[in-house]
Amino acid sequence: MELSFNGFENNLITFKADSSVSAGSLVYISDNATVSKCENGDSFIGIAVAVKNGYAAVQTKGHTQVKTGDDIPLGRNSLASDGSDCIIAGTDTYTFLVISADSENRVADIIL
Repeated sequence: MELSFNGFENNLITFKADSSVSAGSLVYISDNATVSKCENGDSFIGIAVAVKNGYAAVQTKGHTQVKTGDDIPLGRNSLASDGSDCIIAGTDTYTFLVISADSENRVADIIL
C-alpha cells in the first residue's frame, strides 16, 4: 500500500503579493493583507502556490512537500526559511509537523 498525504486539510488564502513573491516562495505577512518572500531565518506563514496580477494564493494549512537547506528532524519542529525557498531549523519561529525527510534529495513532507 502506498501512502499519500496530498490534500490533507489544505487551506489557501489570497493575499496581496509584493514583487518578490513567485510560485513556490515561502512567505511572511509584511503589511496589511500583503505577503513578501522570506529572507534567511524568517518565520514563514505558508507557501505561495500561485501568483497573478499582484495577488498570491498562499497555502497556510495542510500537507506540502518543501525543499530543505539542511537536515530536518522528524516530528514537531521550529522551522524557518533559508532565503532561497528551502526550510531550515529555526529558533523562535513557527512550529510545523515534519512527517518525512529525505536528506539525500533535500526534501521534506510537512503539515503546515
